Amino acid sequence: MDAPAPAEQGHGRAALAATVAFVVLGIAFRAALAYPIHKYPADADCLNSGLVALRILDGRPQAFYTPRRLGALECYVHAAAFEVLGVGRPALAVAPFLSGSCALILWAWLALTLLGPVAGPLAVLLLALPPPAYALWTYMPNTYPETMLLCVAILAGAVRIHRRIDALGLVLFGLAAGLGFWNSIQTLAATLPA
Repeated sequence: MDAPAPAEQGHGRAALAATVAFVVLGIAFRAALAYPIHKYPADADCLNSGLVALRILDGRPQAFYTPRRLGALECYVHAAAFEVLGVGRPALAVAPFLSGSCALILWAWLALTLLGPVAGPLAVLLLALPPPAYALWTYMPNTYPETMLLCVAILAGAVRIHRRIDALGLVLFGLAAGLGFWNSIQTLAATLPA
C-alpha cells in the first residue's frame, strides 16, 4: 500500500486538529450548560433519577429508573457522584456531563472514520454545538444523555466489526447494545440498523 501523499497528510493533521478543537469546544459548551447549578426545565424527572440514586446508596439496587421503561444506569453514576461530591445538584449534573462528553469523543472518532477529513470535523461541530432542542434534553439528568452515548457506541461498534470481525469487537458491540436496550428501548434505533 502506498504512503499517503504529503498533501493528504496535511489534510489529515488539519482535520484532526479541527476535530480536537471542536470536541474541546463541545465539552466546554456542556460544562456551561450544566454549571452553574440551577433548576432543570424538567426538574421532577431529573430529581427522580437522583432519588433512585439515593435508594442505591441505601443498599437497595435498582434495575429501572422508572418502572419497566428506563434502566437505572445513570442512577448508578449519580450514586457514585453523591459519594464523592455529596448529595446535591452539582453531583446530579456529573452523569449527563460525562455521558455527553463521552458521546462527543466517540462521535468524533466515528465521524472521522466514516466521513473523512472534510465532512468529519463538520459533523463533530454539529454535535459539539447542537441545536437547542438536542442540547436541552441531553444536558439534564434524565437518561437521554446515556441513551445518546449508547447509540453512538452501538454505531461505533458496528463500524469496528464491519472493518474487522474479532472477539473484542463483538463483545464491545454486544455490551453497548445490551446496556443500550436496558437503558432505553430507543437505542434500538441504532441497534437495528447496525
